[in-house]
Amino acid sequence: MIGGYDVARMPEFAYGSFSSKLRGFCTIFSMKYSTLNIAVSKYVERKVNWIAKKANTQLIYNCVNIAENNNIKPEKENLIITVGLIDSERTFFLKGIDTFIEVARLLPDLKFMIIGLSKNLPENILKSLPKNLESFDRVNHEELEKFYKKAKIYCQFSRTESFGVAIVEAMNFGCIPVVTNVGGMPELVGKNGRIVKRIPFSISSQISDIILKYYNKYNKDVNDDQFDLNIRRQKILQIF
Repeated sequence: MIGGYDVARMPEFAYGSFSSKLRGFCTIFSMKYSTLNIAVSKYVERKVNWIAKKANTQLIYNCVNIAENNNIKPEKENLIITVGLIDSERTFFLKGIDTFIEVARLLPDLKFMIIGLSKNLPENILKSLPKNLESFDRVNHEELEKFYKKAKIYCQFSRTESFGVAIVEAMNFGCIPVVTNVGGMPELVGKNGRIVKRIPFSISSQISDIILKYYNKYNKDVNDDQFDLNIRRQKILQIF
């Protein structure tokens, strides 16, 4: 199973198999001689095919396991959220939380939330949050769904992201995704949201535009079935 870490090289964050020569060698060897490399997104599959050209690959998307929401019409607020397990300075920057904070600072009249921001992070990070941004530590999935139902916009400004389960979950609850043009995120979002460059001022303009034009019955053209738990299960069992 090939995820984002296995194809990444970000030495500035000490992240990714290819930040280490030994680990990188072992990764290429494994890809080359494995019977099959299962990639979690088209982006990851392209990377594997570039790293180890003779590797045998197959795409099976990651999945989400949530209740049927097609008939749900949640009461939406002018709320923008991001979700992640932000438990270190490294994940803080890898998940683009610094960018999310800067965007919140540029839009003081809108409400922003970070779900999963650990209270154990350095004080200089936690004290720098603008007044219109609220943070929560890790929550269970039932609580997380409540945030998805309230939010109009879901943001993911990661610097590396092989898939993005939270993006698919959020879209399923009618959130419009705004993501950086990184990794597998653009292929998940498609025409359902905005794919942006890491420029806070430009992102803030896009968010303002979405808030003005938002409508509750959000027409999704993403094939949700491709991210379904049962589909992933069937494909993996077929391989075995």
